Amino acid sequence: MVVALTSEDYSRQAAKGRPRIADLADIVLDNGSPRGDAVIAIPGTPLKVGPVSTITGATIINAILVGVAAQLIARGQEAPTYLSPGMEGASEVNQRLVRRYRDRNPHL
Repeated sequence: MVVALTSEDYSRQAAKGRPRIADLADIVLDNGSPRGDAVIAIPGTPLKVGPVSTITGATIINAILVGVAAQLIARGQEAPTYLSPGMEGASEVNQRLVRRYRDRNPHL
């Protein structure tokens, strides 16, 4: 399964007839970013700054993670989640997750 996180509007304009990831994906999540990805105009210039795709992308991804964790817990399953290092028991929980998933992700 391919999930694309993209700006539908911008990718349509930029594609110029070429295939877009959104056309190939099974699920498309539109981050709503405008063409050029910047939203703050600098007065007296044509320049825009302040890219938003990073912010919207992180928000979308984190919302998915929250939803998946909630669904797993509602089904009586574990939501394998790293704990912040400052939390009690974090080292043990996080090391258990590393051991469990290292074969899938050797970078852990």
